[in-house]
Amino acid sequence: MDPSNAYEPLTLTSGYNVLTGNASTDWPNTHAAALNATDNAAYDVRNNATLPTYVFAIGLGGNDGNPPDSVLLQRLANDSSADQFNNPPAYPACSTETSCVTYASQPQGQFIYSPSAAQLGQAFLAISSQILRLSH
Repeated sequence: MDPSNAYEPLTLTSGYNVLTGNASTDWPNTHAAALNATDNAAYDVRNNATLPTYVFAIGLGGNDGNPPDSVLLQRLANDSSADQFNNPPAYPACSTETSCVTYASQPQGQFIYSPSAAQLGQAFLAISSQILRLSH
């Protein structure tokens, strides 16, 4: 991971009880660590110059109160563009988001937000077309 561009701020604290498994006060940091680890894994895999790796992501909407994290998914795919799949767009370009970062030196994948399960087929077709374009 590019240390200057961590996705979520993280403060490590002690207090995890091994016997009970309780770490209730540490949930925000545990969640931030999981998001950062996910972002770091995508960064590292795209950073391999020997084997270029493209990451494609689909975010499924329709789950009220728990929408997909468009910034994280843009970061995973290294996708700097705004939503080109929905009208009106569901998310802005990465450059306009405070914690969104992309890397021009790494392979650029694609993130697509699918508002509902009914549009999932179209999202997968859009990504498959990108993969076919890359394979030629």
